[in-house]
Amino acid sequence: MIERLFKIKRSVTLFCAETGGMQNKTLTSNMWNLLASVKGLLEPVENLTKDLSSYDAFLSLVIPAVLGLRLVLQSDNRDSSH
Repeated sequence: MIERLFKIKRSVTLFCAETGGMQNKTLTSNMWNLLASVKGLLEPVENLTKDLSSYDAFLSLVIPAVLGLRLVLQSDNRDSSH
């Protein structure tokens, strides 16, 4: 959903700017930056979900995959104060 929003960012911004009463409802640059950070954090989760949902996935992959995901998320050096 966030990827799609970035693909149509220009259209959303133009729509909000040109539609009466929507000027104050557009996403600010800070909101776009926050969405980019969230997207980056969710990418490893999406990849893990796809890998573990595949037809040839084994149950024995779950624990190592989850531990790997945990390491990836813990090593993320983005500001976590938001």
